[in-house]
Amino acid sequence: MDAVRALVLAAAVGLLLGCAVPISTQLREPQPPPAIRKIVILPFASDPVAGASADSEAAAVVTTRFLQAMTQASSFEIVPPDEAVRVPGVLGPAGGELLRRQFGADAILTGVVRRYVERTGGPGGTNQPAAVWFQLELRAPGGVLLWSGVYNETQRALSEDLGSLGRAWQRGFRWVTAADLAVYGANRLALALVADVRPWS
Repeated sequence: MDAVRALVLAAAVGLLLGCAVPISTQLREPQPPPAIRKIVILPFASDPVAGASADSEAAAVVTTRFLQAMTQASSFEIVPPDEAVRVPGVLGPAGGELLRRQFGADAILTGVVRRYVERTGGPGGTNQPAAVWFQLELRAPGGVLLWSGVYNETQRALSEDLGSLGRAWQRGFRWVTAADLAVYGANRLALALVADVRPWS
């Protein structure tokens, strides 16, 4: 009987862990809190960690996916990267103030892709699973950090990670591509950002 209870408990824990997502966020609470209605998204950069790969194309993919996610998830007015970079000097030290003056930006969002590895093989089997890791920062035009978020996932076999049961179910128990992970991470972080900073809007 004890063995049966232990098995049921293990299964329940696995299901609960399956609801967890591989993201983390941190909200700063400046006083007074800012009024955020318009967010400028700058093109994400590529800065892979040692031994990892992430090229400019990967950064562009993640930027696009996050822009789409924010547009769908929020009522904020979003200035897309292709408009923002037309402002001369926007990527320099005075970029935040330039964006505030040009667009009326209340906050600027930047991102860095740290790892972007494509799977080898197909959805039924792989020698190298997909992996995506990126970090986001939302700052006031003056540079004060308001919010940060991280998505970091290397897909693993369910037998190696019972905590991924929920994600495996959503993905049809198949090996996904790096682009699929980028969409997943972008959607989750966009929802988290909107929930965290909505009280300021």
